[in-house]
Amino acid sequence: MSYDIIRLLHIAFTAFWLASIIKELLAPVQLTTQRSESLLLLKSRAKRSALLGAGSGIGTILSGSALLSIIGAHDNSWALNAGMSGALIMAFIGAVPVSRCYRKAIVAIDQASDLSGAAVWLSRSRSWSFLTLLLWLGSFTLMGLSRFI
Repeated sequence: MSYDIIRLLHIAFTAFWLASIIKELLAPVQLTTQRSESLLLLKSRAKRSALLGAGSGIGTILSGSALLSIIGAHDNSWALNAGMSGALIMAFIGAVPVSRCYRKAIVAIDQASDLSGAAVWLSRSRSWSFLTLLLWLGSFTLMGLSRFI
């Protein structure tokens, strides 16, 4: 019963993490196409996106660790361990370069009425977010196919 609840939470956190990655990939496009929005709204969107990514990433890693501990070390396949390693790398990328780009974009929005500085930082975060998406797909594939590998 507890395994099923933790697994359901893990799936939900994983889905939210994917949603936050996709949202980060679309942030530069939203910034350039929706210039009529207020700067305050853009800043709050950037903060919410960062919070969603951090919370769902931490939730995914903690629930995945709980699932691995319930399964036991003898039943863990190399694919599960590789998927968990990919998730840890994704969390590092989200915590360091992506969050740095978001902080710089927020500062650029605060300091200038021109959004070009923020667009530069958000496009840099887009590159990191694309790498995170590739890692997410790899981890998801490894964990999904772990029963067959």
